[in-house]
Order: sequence, then C-alpha cells, then structure tokens
Amino acid sequence: MKKPTSIDVARLAGVSRTTVSFVLNQVDHVSIPESTRNRVLEAARQLGYEPPSRRNESSPLSSRLIGVVVPTLSNLIYPAWLQEIEEYAASKGYRIIVCNTQRKPENELEFIQILREKKVDGIIFVFSPYHTEAMEKASHEIPLVNIAETSNRSSVSTIGLDSVKAGYLMARHLIDLGHRDIAYVSTPLTSISVSRIKRLEGIRMAMQEQGILDRLVIEAESHEHERYETTYEIETGRNLTRKILAEHRVTAIIGVNDMVAVGIMDAAKKQGFAIPEDLSVGGFDNIFLSTLSQPPLTTIDHHIYYRAKHAVDILLDKIVKVENQTGVFRVEYEPQLIIRGSTGNPRTALN
Repeated sequence: MKKPTSIDVARLAGVSRTTVSFVLNQVDHVSIPESTRNRVLEAARQLGYEPPSRRNESSPLSSRLIGVVVPTLSNLIYPAWLQEIEEYAASKGYRIIVCNTQRKPENELEFIQILREKKVDGIIFVFSPYHTEAMEKASHEIPLVNIAETSNRSSVSTIGLDSVKAGYLMARHLIDLGHRDIAYVSTPLTSISVSRIKRLEGIRMAMQEQGILDRLVIEAESHEHERYETTYEIETGRNLTRKILAEHRVTAIIGVNDMVAVGIMDAAKKQGFAIPEDLSVGGFDNIFLSTLSQPPLTTIDHHIYYRAKHAVDILLDKIVKVENQTGVFRVEYEPQLIIRGSTGNPRTALN
C-alpha cells in the first residue's frame, strides 16, 4: 500500500504543502490559525502520515543548482543567509551558485540573465532588487523566491519580516527605558529600501504614541557607495553619528542594521560617550558581530534559520510543481527583540 505523502495531508486538510510543513515541524515563528493547525494534525492522524527524511524529488533533467543573489558580502547578514541556505539546500541534494551584485543595478540584471542561461532549477533573492520587473519576468520562467519585503502587488513568492513592528519594538524598548530624544541612522532611504523605510515607520509610530515624534532625528546616506577599502555600513554609522552628536542632544541612536550600529558605537566611544550610560544604541539583524561588540548590541532577530529553510522548501515545491505551490506564496515572520548591554536608562530621564 502506498504511503501517504505531505501532498495527501495538504489535500485532505485543504491547505498548501508548505503549511503542512510549518505545522508538523512545529515552526512557531509563522502565524497559523489554530483551526488550520488542528485540521493539518487531524489529517495527518487520519492518514497515518509521518514526515519522511528529505527525498530528492528533482527531475532527471534537473541541474540541481539554485542561484542565490545577494547585494553585498561586506554586511555579515548576507554570509549568514548564504550559509543557512547552502546547508539546507545541500541536505535536499542541491548546490548553490552565489551572485554578489555589489549593490550595482547593472550587475543585478547581468546575474539574472546568466542564471537563466545556465538553466538553474531556481533562484533566491536575499534583498529587494532594483529591477523588480526583471525579477518578476524571470519568475515566470524559473521558480523564484524573494527573502525580502516587497509590494503586495508583486507576483513573486516572498519570505518577509514585519519590519514596521521591528522598528516599533526597538523604539518602544528605548522609550520604556526613559529615552525621549532618539535618532535613526540609515543607509539610503529609497523606494526600493522597503525594510529601511518600514523600520523608520515603526519608530515613528512608537514615538507618535508618546507625543514625542518631533524629537526624532533622522540621518541617512544619500546614495549607496560600496567600497573595498572599508566597510560601507560601518562607515555610515560612524560618519552620521559624528554629525548627530555635533548637532543634536540625543540619548539613544538606532542603526538601520547591526553593521551601522557597530559604527555608531565606535564613533560615540571615540568621542568619550559611555555606552549605555551616555548613549544607548540599538540595531537590527542579530548577526554574530552583535554579540562581540563591547558592550553587546541590543538588536532585533530576523529568524534567519527558519526563513532560509522555508525559502528553500517553497522553491523546491515550485521546482517539482507541487499542487498549491505554483502560485504566489507569502510568509511574514514576527521580529524578536534581543536586549543586551548597549541599551539602558539615560543618566537623566527626559520628559
């Protein structure tokens, strides 16, 4: 007798195969209604289904290659993404090809064309691309998943994060500590930088609730300028922090990511500020560097392991044309505040 599969469970429960995977693997970072969860568990029980070890389900003509496109390797979040994607894809019998655009739009277009010509089985973007139309066009020919926040009008499956809530959580944490004069330091806030803008939106929301929005200071780079002789985002943190401390009286600065936050702390300490006694600092990403800074950095965790795994799962389901996975699939994860030593009460609580 043929053993039941996850497709059978999905069909009986009336859900997608990925939802079955989320439920049976007890993933707690994705919001799934309790009624849906119960239907999946009951369907699995009725069928006597047991999750199997990963099988290689690609076709005989499969290249067994996945292209992974990243904007840079200087920000340590992207090597972390690559490691998780590569390890999980390898467990499924696939290898990855890494394409680093170096934040150049022309490189992005070239890599899309190269991956199409190489006939890779699928593509994962780990950022919001400049050329969204080219990405979406490619998705009609090759299975594609984007680990980033995009417009709801996008025809590409996405594994995102609630960045508005992430910004809100960080600002709310600082406000609860007694901070009122807060700054936000960012790389360029352009229309394609969705997560950067949404983090700022969350910060604004938290400060608006307290009636202190007019005390928010915003400093952002005017353009991307990746350089080889230094780390662009750390330098952004350093340069804009020096400007803020010279022009404003703030007790906390939030960096758009951990790399920027490390630059913020470096500049502040070199000007004699004690962290967190004189200045609290927060970031986003929870990269390993955030645990090594002195003091360790308060940040927002993005659930890289889970999101990378689910991106690969969705991509492979598209590759083998699993029922219910040929369309657009969207998952949004909940951010988690990680409190460490870089944030504390200001020396004098401001009203």
